[in-house]
Amino acid sequence: MQVAFYLVCVERSTYHSHRTLVYTSGYNLEYALVGNIAFDSDVALDEFLYSTIACFNDVDFAFERNLKDAFDYAHAFAIAFNEAVELVIAPKLKHVLEKLKTQLPEIDSNPERFREWWQTKGKVWGKQLRYLLIKYRNIGYDWEFNEQQKELLEKYYDVNKLLVDCLNSAADVSPIVRQKIEDTLLLLAIADIEKVHNYHD
Repeated sequence: MQVAFYLVCVERSTYHSHRTLVYTSGYNLEYALVGNIAFDSDVALDEFLYSTIACFNDVDFAFERNLKDAFDYAHAFAIAFNEAVELVIAPKLKHVLEKLKTQLPEIDSNPERFREWWQTKGKVWGKQLRYLLIKYRNIGYDWEFNEQQKELLEKYYDVNKLLVDCLNSAADVSPIVRQKIEDTLLLLAIADIEKVHNYHD
């Protein structure tokens, strides 16, 4: 299941340069690959933390363009972040995230104050969050891929999605074999993602 999560993280990163706020094939892939995160608390935590980053990008995009539903994205961001903080068990990470949480003004009590805070301090806050996620969870990297790299990644996702579907439908695969396949997939995924990221750099 971890390989699915990391693939989805890369998939999301290719769509959060935000030319428009729309649901993409990445969300369909996410639901297909990470539909059972509730059974893995560690992956569930990373999912909520990464969702916080994704929602942060949505809010940033919405406020920059003065979208009418900007505060809807702000609420989604707040919910994802609160859920993530609740799931954290590690004392150090929980402490720094709770400290970061105290810096966020309330959305409903004073929406305009929240907007002003976001426009003046939001980007710095987001950088701090990314730093903490990279430091403590090794997620939140700001990958930037060109169109050719995105195409290569999407082909890779398709192959992995097919393999995951096969694993999920194969009743005669033992847990040990399944885990070995997933662990191997994760190692291959990391290696291939690094290759794509360095392609033509």
